[in-house]
Amino acid sequence: MTAKPSLPANAGNPVHSAKVMMRCDATFKARWILVRPVKGSPSRKRDGVPPPGDDAQMLKRAAMADPRTYPGRPYLAVSAAVVRKGRVLLVRRARRPALGLYTLPGGVVEAGETLRAAVEREVREETGMAIEPVGIAGHREAIVRDGAGRVERHFVILAFAARWIAGEPALNEELAEARWVEPAEIAALATTEGLAEIVAAAVERLARAG
Repeated sequence: MTAKPSLPANAGNPVHSAKVMMRCDATFKARWILVRPVKGSPSRKRDGVPPPGDDAQMLKRAAMADPRTYPGRPYLAVSAAVVRKGRVLLVRRARRPALGLYTLPGGVVEAGETLRAAVEREVREETGMAIEPVGIAGHREAIVRDGAGRVERHFVILAFAARWIAGEPALNEELAEARWVEPAEIAALATTEGLAEIVAAAVERLARAG
């Protein structure tokens, strides 16, 4: 009969605070291995207080899920004030950070993409419409901080004045609503910061372009 493997002599010594694990090798002979915790490193949460490093792990997981969350740098984005017969298209966001607010369709510029190509793509992806970007009407910065004051989101957004070419709004999952409004109606809506000013500049830019 094969003898059972025995624990190392100090395996039961509380001074070592060791965990004992059994590992089987290719010959199926059992061997005992001592695994000692690193001194001073907590192994679990106590009294509801997360161990050091939990914050960093949370931020890392958030960044892996969406690299635009807790970024190491600002992200460049584009939007479009799309004008059709004197009205501009506004969309209401269905996701944070602008959840429930009216704004312009748009999104992040991808690597290797020109600004014009990016705004045409973003408007097409979000609304299904084709547009003609005429020129940049202005810019704004969107910086969102969490409860601890950390930068959760940071976008630099270039807003284009654009003409509607074809299509009717067919919203993707990021949008809850789309509506054509007169520029004067924007003041009565819950919008992202500076939206009325950007739209007014876009209307003026289109008027100059003819």
